[in-house]
Amino acid sequence: MSTVTEITAATHPDVFARINRLDTPPANLWVVGNVDLLSDSAPRVMVTGARACTAYGEHITGELVTGMRRDVTLVTGLAYGVEGSAVRAALVSGRPVIVVSASGLDRPYPLGHADMHRRVIDAGGVVISSAPIGAVPTRHRFLERGRIGAALSDAVIITEAGPRSGALHTAATAHDLGIPRGAVPGPITSPASMGANVMLSEGAHVITSADSIDALVPAVAVV
Repeated sequence: MSTVTEITAATHPDVFARINRLDTPPANLWVVGNVDLLSDSAPRVMVTGARACTAYGEHITGELVTGMRRDVTLVTGLAYGVEGSAVRAALVSGRPVIVVSASGLDRPYPLGHADMHRRVIDAGGVVISSAPIGAVPTRHRFLERGRIGAALSDAVIITEAGPRSGALHTAATAHDLGIPRGAVPGPITSPASMGANVMLSEGAHVITSADSIDALVPAVAVV
């Protein structure tokens, strides 16, 4: 396993300037991979959504991640569904990736994406977690990783999400922090798009192309 480093506000004040906007922010983070990516001035977009995504969700996620501006760094997780699709598209297109994990960094989760975890690091990306070494994922840690991902991003995009998807909590955190949030509209008959469609009815930006995402992010990341 690659070396895991613990970072704090003392060692990485620029990173924690973002994190400390959260209510009850974590005091430290564990990092493996290219830690300098966390301090890079490039804009960042978080793409997340349903684990049990449809073929529509998988396809549109890949299209959007591939088509975003070349200077944009992807922020996401390693869950099955939307997040896995986002990471695969980023790796194929050479886009930098920041992955936020819900488990200790010695326990890639889900295990079926352990190779993806390694590929992100090998490609110059970084994986971070507020969970210490050895920690297993829990519902609380999944919610926490969403909060951290939102705080590290300049926009949060939900490509597909049901009415109870944890991704909606991530979008709510973005809204609370004043970070633009967007959602891809889906069929009104599809349960997998109900959460995203509700977001749109509540004022989220309509995302229909990569250009829609590019319009939400600045040329340089805002801290």
